[in-house]
Amino acid sequence: MISFIGNNQVVSELNSIISSGNIGHAYMFFGPEGVGKFLLAKEFSKEIGASLDVSIIEPENGLIKVDVIRALSENIMLKPTISERRAFIINNADTMNESAQNALLKILEEPPAYATIILVTSNKEKILVTIKSRCTIFNFKKLTDEELQRVFPEENITKEMLDFSNGSAGKYLKLKNSNYAESIALLEGIIDGNDLLEQNRAIVSLKKNKTIKEDIDDILDLLIIKIGNNLLKDSQKRIKQIELIEEVRSNIKRNINFEDSLDYLAIRLWEINNKK
Repeated sequence: MISFIGNNQVVSELNSIISSGNIGHAYMFFGPEGVGKFLLAKEFSKEIGASLDVSIIEPENGLIKVDVIRALSENIMLKPTISERRAFIINNADTMNESAQNALLKILEEPPAYATIILVTSNKEKILVTIKSRCTIFNFKKLTDEELQRVFPEENITKEMLDFSNGSAGKYLKLKNSNYAESIALLEGIIDGNDLLEQNRAIVSLKKNKTIKEDIDDILDLLIIKIGNNLLKDSQKRIKQIELIEEVRSNIKRNINFEDSLDYLAIRLWEINNKK
């Protein structure tokens, strides 16, 4: 049986399936990132008798292409030899392109009796309705603060960390990444900076971080939390800083040049900090 922290209802339902032995052919684990969907998919696969025969499909360069699913359609026809069942986990299933999803649909229409496919996703809206209709869907929720602390019992998790993690163990782990922490420290340093030259130096250092572009949304979230914790101190300035960060976030999402957006952030923060 599965023992897991968080999403007790989902775990209970999965354990009922395991106990009954009535294993389905297709499941979808849907919910926020970083709450254990993929980990639970692997645990469930082992418990239903596929412990030595679990295949995992991951996106490559942000995409699962049709060739990968066609290979799955051939692989799935091979009967299990060392386990009772075979399990196939498609992680970040929403990254399948349309052709890949149509190929998967053909598999789901007539799957082998011994096979179980688990789709793991944080964005089920991108998945074909016809695929979803063939899956038993389990809806995952964010972890509570208490559950998050139980996942990392030896960590000294502050309220600020809990606020940033927002119920996601995955987001919390990002705080432990050295590149991530360095980016946060650099941005935090320019929040109240009064020296434009130092502001620019910090931005130049920030641009050298190879993961900054993919992490920027989360980093801006943490920056807003840090500013919000000091909202009572010079509230007018803090509100303008938060509004600026949201403006920069919006610009980045609209594909305005990333480096130009960081330069704009530094200059505008300096102007806000030096306004008399």
